[in-house]
Amino acid sequence: AKTNTRVVEAEYGGQNHPVYLYGTDGIGPAPEVARSTQPQNRTLYKDFASYFEDHPAANPARLFYNPDRLCNGPEPAGGCGDPTYGLTQAFYAADRAVRASGYDLSGRFGEAGEWTMHYAPISLNALLLRMAEDIDALSVMVGKPAPHGAEVLEARRRFLAEFFARESGDSYGDRFVGELPAGRERFVYPYATQLYLLWADVLQDAGDASALVRALQRADDGGFAFLAPAQTAHFGIPTSLIDTGMQWDAPFAWAPVQYFAVDGLMGYAFSSVATTAMAQWVAAIHAFFAKEGILIEKYAFDDPARDPHVRVGYAKTQRGFGWTNAVYLLFANRLYQRY
Repeated sequence: AKTNTRVVEAEYGGQNHPVYLYGTDGIGPAPEVARSTQPQNRTLYKDFASYFEDHPAANPARLFYNPDRLCNGPEPAGGCGDPTYGLTQAFYAADRAVRASGYDLSGRFGEAGEWTMHYAPISLNALLLRMAEDIDALSVMVGKPAPHGAEVLEARRRFLAEFFARESGDSYGDRFVGELPAGRERFVYPYATQLYLLWADVLQDAGDASALVRALQRADDGGFAFLAPAQTAHFGIPTSLIDTGMQWDAPFAWAPVQYFAVDGLMGYAFSSVATTAMAQWVAAIHAFFAKEGILIEKYAFDDPARDPHVRVGYAKTQRGFGWTNAVYLLFANRLYQRY
């Protein structure tokens, strides 16, 4: 039987627990890159090949880039490099996986996203937990037994809370699964998807939830934090505090992240923190709209009136976007509704 690379087993409390990763069945370059309408995106694979050439430590055992053994055909297979760029199928699988995640692109799974299929993302595992809850609820509604049950889901919460917890004990991170290669960190750099754990009600201990919120309120060396106090020049929750030039890192704040974060904060009775986050996001939208008269897909949390260009992604601001419109309306209704 074919092995499902999207599911791996992790031992915890004397039992094996499934951990979910993003994966792909596609072969070779992603069409949206190879045939992109954006010139800077069409050069991505060439740029990534140059990165591996210049940083051999990022390419152990020629796992992602192998110009010394090129494939016979246009599609890479095994450990050979494709004839155009020298990139292997292991790289292309990771590249497709990070695009399937929706968080494309960032540097948390490697400069080229090459380790995407080796890290278990908090967001994916939290989403699947909530989906399991929904499936149970729907089954009961139609008179069938719940496939999982409250006890199994509670055990799942305890496992996820421990599995994603950093050594510091006050924050969480996407975690490498399996034997850790030299030079890689067990946990990726801090990312806003930690707040999905609140949204999915994973942190059953109120002290753990409070510790996470306090950790996300602490500023980094540049003075920025995921959750900033009111009356600061901070407009939304950034995906990360690391500026890689990629659109799913700092300084960019995206509507889906705001939604999950605020919903999670409110569910754990951090209403004042949630209200501040909503007001800051709404202020970002107002600032850009006042200048340009449009809503856009993402905003720069440090300066929302500027055009959020990126090194990797769309060179021009993308107008409209349903998630910006939807989250704006949701937050505005919560902030300004009459009681």
